[in-house]
Amino acid sequence: MGLRQRVVKLSLLFCMCWTVTVNSQTVRLITIGPGEAFWSVYGHTALAIDNQVYAFGYFNFAEDNLFKAFLINDMRYAMGISDLSDELYWAESQRRQFTEQILAISPLAVQQLKQQLDYHYLPQNRHYAYDYFDNNCATKVRDFLNQATAGELFQQSQLKSPYSYADLTLPTYRQSAMRFGLALGYGYQAYQKLNYWQSMAFPMVIKDFMNQQMSDRVVNEAVLYQPPAESWQILKDHAFYLILLGGLLIAWFIKPIRNQVV
Repeated sequence: MGLRQRVVKLSLLFCMCWTVTVNSQTVRLITIGPGEAFWSVYGHTALAIDNQVYAFGYFNFAEDNLFKAFLINDMRYAMGISDLSDELYWAESQRRQFTEQILAISPLAVQQLKQQLDYHYLPQNRHYAYDYFDNNCATKVRDFLNQATAGELFQQSQLKSPYSYADLTLPTYRQSAMRFGLALGYGYQAYQKLNYWQSMAFPMVIKDFMNQQMSDRVVNEAVLYQPPAESWQILKDHAFYLILLGGLLIAWFIKPIRNQVV
């Protein structure tokens, strides 16, 4: 066998090995259910390539005036990389549902997706200015998914959704005071219906949209952890309203008694 033939065979073998490696990579859309902390009430989403999870929901808990920064929408978030097993353990420890959707993405698109994610993880690129609806952990994942599907996600999601920002934010898990504040602060625009692209600022919408509108892209879906059902959930979700109502009723009953005493 001549040198040229050996080089050609080795090149073909290398290409075959490279193709097998790329084909073996699995892209997962990770969706984590709502948590009890105010920053986690709408859930979380991330992308995983094989067992490496890329997420955009990291921030510094030791940051000064964290709660104030969150309220005025002036936070710095960062991208992080972790292991799939660690993410699952973390979700279980917080009793948050953990769902994975294995996606049908071409090998070339997977390679490009990984390159883009690794590029954004570089120290000079990983931080970004957080925005409630335009630049959060879900919109980042949405945008990368759109690139991986060659713009298909954006095209499919221009349909009008049944959601407004109010619809998607007012059902806050165990944060009835937060819900009350949002209801007071919202203006007319918050109640206008969004298209699906806009509503994918929320993790659960991305998951449901992939299942319902782009089901050909979902190879398999599995709930890897389902927290046990909680008792008195309605009371916990509406505690602030119940306390407020109780206070008003007490005041209403006490006033006639005071008038009689006087």
